[in-house]
Amino acid sequence: MKMNPIIHEKDQQTSSLELAKFLPHIQQHFLRPNKLIYYIDFTLSELIGDATLVLASRVQNWSAAQAIYILVSVFFLFRASIFVHEAYHSGKHIKGFVLYYNLLHGFMHKLPYYCYTPHRHHHSPETYGTLNDPEYEILGDKPASYNIVIAPIFMMAILPLYHIIRWGILPIIFPFIGSKAREAIYENASTAAMNRKFKRKKPSEAEKKEWYIEDAGCVIYSIIFAWLIYADILPLRIAVLWYITLYLLSVANFYRVMMNHRFFTGFEGTNHKQQIIDSITLPISAFNALFHPVGSGYHALHHMFPQIPYHNLGKAHRWLIKTLPENHPYRVTVVRNYFTGVKELLDKKF
Repeated sequence: MKMNPIIHEKDQQTSSLELAKFLPHIQQHFLRPNKLIYYIDFTLSELIGDATLVLASRVQNWSAAQAIYILVSVFFLFRASIFVHEAYHSGKHIKGFVLYYNLLHGFMHKLPYYCYTPHRHHHSPETYGTLNDPEYEILGDKPASYNIVIAPIFMMAILPLYHIIRWGILPIIFPFIGSKAREAIYENASTAAMNRKFKRKKPSEAEKKEWYIEDAGCVIYSIIFAWLIYADILPLRIAVLWYITLYLLSVANFYRVMMNHRFFTGFEGTNHKQQIIDSITLPISAFNALFHPVGSGYHALHHMFPQIPYHNLGKAHRWLIKTLPENHPYRVTVVRNYFTGVKELLDKKF
């Protein structure tokens, strides 16, 4: 499959990125993460999401109150889950944040930090948009029924079960299955990947240590969760509600990822400018905030400057729009709204 010619056409029509020209201002005003914002936002998102899930388990089944609690839980746990992305990009600048993410969300909800570290391939010009990019799928080449219904609504139904088995059960038997079997699981079933053909490289010794520790953390949390139910501290139905919540969260995340890119690379390599043009910028709105929390709507800007923390993306975007020349590639990335973007994606009219 060859790259869609639209990328090449727009690549010729737009100016160079000229990132070096804008970098001093970006570095001075937008690159420093606010540790307090990170910890408070993530903590509140996680605690509200977990608390409303517990409340949903204590009201009448299938009641309006339970539905409201579940929806609130989905919204806040969805927001909390996106912080794995922030942990990857800004975690090294915020002391203890990666560990804090795992303790508060990753272990409990079976999304440990290490399963997201291959995200680096999504930013490399050598691997972006190729089969070696775990977060890229050619959605534009699929029928609308697949993009809108089959993938998010039906396929996501088994994703929570997969996470339960992979991070809640499988690690228990790792000591008994041999190193080759463990490495096969690591390579093929240990990455938060949209691209099902992505294969992770064999782990280094440092990666093995991180992997084993975080898998153990997931299992310990599963045991504690099971004990809380057995001791009647939590009702049994909270397990079912957790599954429903994670399913709805996964559906929301699919629709979010669907509007991150134009998916025109054809799994070929790109240069940095083509990577930006293939990415999308969504304007701020209440609706976009639901499906693109933690600044994820500024995806093209994130690919231009991955170091910008999420709470500064809006400011950086507004500054760039005022500053950039009219023919700059970044302007090509802006779509009017989410639904316009989806229609253009499915019609391939970008």
